Amino acid sequence: DNENRSILSFKKFINQPNLIDTLYTERINNKTIYPQLNQHLIKENSLNIFTLIYFLMNQQNKNILDKKNLIDRDGDEFECKIDKINTSERGLYFILINEVEKNNYIEKTDIFSWALFKDNVKRKIWINDYNDLYKCEFESGFMTFTAKKTYIK
Repeated sequence: DNENRSILSFKKFINQPNLIDTLYTERINNKTIYPQLNQHLIKENSLNIFTLIYFLMNQQNKNILDKKNLIDRDGDEFECKIDKINTSERGLYFILINEVEKNNYIEKTDIFSWALFKDNVKRKIWINDYNDLYKCEFESGFMTFTAKKTYIK
């Protein structure tokens, strides 16, 4: 929702080694809940990682830059700050994430979410000149997790 920055609907299907799962929300009485997570209520003005990336891709940065954003990840709440890095690359962003409330509803999550929300991680996202998410990079100690979009000709 562009007006109040709230999650109205969300569905995630995970199919990766040792994990097949579906997570979704429902809208009841103008509130967004996870029915499979004890009816957990998502707070108003919460984003998820996908809406955050959407704002970056659609150059709606004023909605999220230089602000503390509340991020919901599978019922856990995080505070997030986005910093645009002024380099020769047009769309390089650092994402700073701090845990606010951990409900531990989900024992295992997808590898992307795990790496993104892991403690003590340096998070970078690149948006290219076509406003596409081009690359994500998460660094933790000696480990670097990179997801990069490839184009097939």
